[in-house]
Amino acid sequence: TSPKGCTIAGLNEMEHQGLSSAFIKGIRTSSVMADNLYKQS
Repeated sequence: TSPKGCTIAGLNEMEHQGLSSAFIKGIRTSSVMADNLYKQS
């Protein structure tokens, strides 16, 4: 933890800007690409 909520304030702002959604979309994209490569082999 950090003094006076610095960490949670930063995390809340990242969430507000859509960071979690961006990570999820990136993971899904990678998964689809990996699946396609697997099917080609």
